[in-house]
Amino acid sequence: MSIQHAEERSAFFTNQPHAPTRLTESQAPFPHSQTSYSTLELCSADLPPVSYLVDNIIGTGLALLAGPPKSGKSCLCMALADAVANGKPFLNAKATYGEVLYFTFEDTFSRVKERVMQMNLTPSAKCHIITQQYTLANGLLECIRNFKSNHPGLVLVIIDTLQWIRDPSRKMSYGNDVDELATLKQLAHELSVNILVVHHTRKGSADCNPLERVSGTTGLTGTADTILILERSFKSAKAELQCVGKDIGAIDLSLSFEPDTLTFDMSEKDAYNCALPPQIARLIETVLSTGGFNGSNDEFANWLSEHIDPNISISRMRQLTSQYSEVLNSLGISVKGYRSAATRSVTISYTAPLN
Repeated sequence: MSIQHAEERSAFFTNQPHAPTRLTESQAPFPHSQTSYSTLELCSADLPPVSYLVDNIIGTGLALLAGPPKSGKSCLCMALADAVANGKPFLNAKATYGEVLYFTFEDTFSRVKERVMQMNLTPSAKCHIITQQYTLANGLLECIRNFKSNHPGLVLVIIDTLQWIRDPSRKMSYGNDVDELATLKQLAHELSVNILVVHHTRKGSADCNPLERVSGTTGLTGTADTILILERSFKSAKAELQCVGKDIGAIDLSLSFEPDTLTFDMSEKDAYNCALPPQIARLIETVLSTGGFNGSNDEFANWLSEHIDPNISISRMRQLTSQYSEVLNSLGISVKGYRSAATRSVTISYTAPLN
């Protein structure tokens, strides 16, 4: 390979107009801030990467878990609380380690103890349970703030369920839905914690858009950073978890439910895919079925929009393919970029790995 050719390949991953400057997330622009940054400054800045509560399943911020009654939502939440508090995987994916505050308004302490024992979870001093009634208008926010002050390691707050913390005198409306969830979302940002709110889905709506299954207005799904839809018929061993979020895209996970232990397990294929960002998982699937891609940057942008993610940019895809290059190479997938004075192009090729 010529030196020029090598430099062209390197430029694919290092093409930045200016050297990166250090810009922490706390310095980034937020609503009502008087400081702004140009897109050039942001793209040139050394910002922290996107983080997750659970890798590629639950993004940070405010999450909404909805499902029919008795579908296993509380069991799934308890498994998540156990994973975070004990530094264990959740549905085979890495979970953030830290303290958990679990508001379970529909349970008693005795019922929670029985559930922990039946699910064979690991009792932890970092997993805290509250059954006392709080609402958004009566003490909930203050309780969470005080707890965070006394437990700085708090990373996850679970509220089971949304209906218990709402003001019953307020009518259901888009504005009220946004107002209630925005209050929790702002608190999550203020305290640098993640908040998961449990809710219900509509009856008889299994065939509609997943987001339309959530009971209430689109103000709920529009405000949450991540939406999780759990589908499981009563007494059924099969379940599906649909995950939609700003940082995870959209993924469907096939789960199995074990009634004796009240636990959910993921299929082997979905467990593998969840270990990867959805764009990389789709890239692997697409390349293995089509053989790859070769074309200009403009053609590559159209290819990404059609096959990978309509919202992903070329620069973001470069970052992902570079970050997961070892995984791609192990599967025989090669991603190379070329740059000349006139054009830029991309080649994605597949060679079956030797056994």
